Amino acid sequence: MTENNPTSSSERKERARPAPEANQMMQRRPAGAVLVAAAVIFFLAEFIAAAAWTDPPYSYTYHYISNLGVRGPLEALGQFMNSPLAWVMNTGFFLFGIMFLIGVAALKGLRSWRRWAALILGALVALGGVLLAFNPGSGEPPGGAVDYHGLGAFASIVGGNVLVILLGRQRQQIGVTPKAGRAMVVLGVFGLASMVAFLAVASSGANVLIGLVERCAVYPIMVGFICAGASIWNRRTCARSSGEDETSRPQMLKQQPAYIIKMRAKPGARDKLFQLATVGMEKSGASDRWIICREDGDPDLLWCVEVFKSDEAKNAYENGPLADELREEILALLAEAPTRISVHPYSAA
Repeated sequence: MTENNPTSSSERKERARPAPEANQMMQRRPAGAVLVAAAVIFFLAEFIAAAAWTDPPYSYTYHYISNLGVRGPLEALGQFMNSPLAWVMNTGFFLFGIMFLIGVAALKGLRSWRRWAALILGALVALGGVLLAFNPGSGEPPGGAVDYHGLGAFASIVGGNVLVILLGRQRQQIGVTPKAGRAMVVLGVFGLASMVAFLAVASSGANVLIGLVERCAVYPIMVGFICAGASIWNRRTCARSSGEDETSRPQMLKQQPAYIIKMRAKPGARDKLFQLATVGMEKSGASDRWIICREDGDPDLLWCVEVFKSDEAKNAYENGPLADELREEILALLAEAPTRISVHPYSAA
């Protein structure tokens, strides 16, 4: 009989091969590390260059970031510029741009136009960093020459914030948690709004807290990169950091509560039901894994398997406002009362 036949060598190799998602997550880890490193390099370069500027002391709220890359001494844009470690800031600009592009290129999961959009925006940020590094400027190029420094700053800030929004919106594809993804979208929008405010303040010549306003446009990019990179890294290493190994996962899974849910949509409401159920799963944050299926022979029938992270996560979700909100919306789309069976997983791959 088949169950008595020994497993062939090729079958054993196939079973030992990591699943596609595991390969994808392993490939994402370096991307997450590089994205975090890019932001950290920028912050370190800025801090070191600012700490060396002591006469008069550099101000994070008054001075432009770009001033740190100007050796000076000179006066421009109504500010005195004299950065003893200008080369540190310019090196930071360069490394930040290049490493950021490498991190974006290493991300897995983005498809079709989204991947191309991410690569184009990443290249725009990298080009901006290179222009900033090799054209340290005061914003006043001599003889009407092209202000490459200003172009680099604009490219990095706009491209970086738009990319933070894009990656936040595509959080599932790149392996970012829902909370981090939402934070990235908020950060990117705030950064773009701050960029508009920065241009308004700079064009007015008032120089009122210009350094602070500029940092409100730049720092969301760095924090967004750190959110993305740390989230990607932690999703892969959370089990190991708590002292668990891969062999403990099946045992943990058996302790996690789960539901098998069956819902039948009213005529004409099935697409709305499937969309709402999917959005609810994404927003809850209580699930370790879930799958929503449409029955082949009855497209109005939705089947869902939801595995919660823990009993505490399940109880917190069911007693929270989101569950009540979703319950009312979903019930209005159903042709009959839903069926929900409480279970615990036995095994999964």
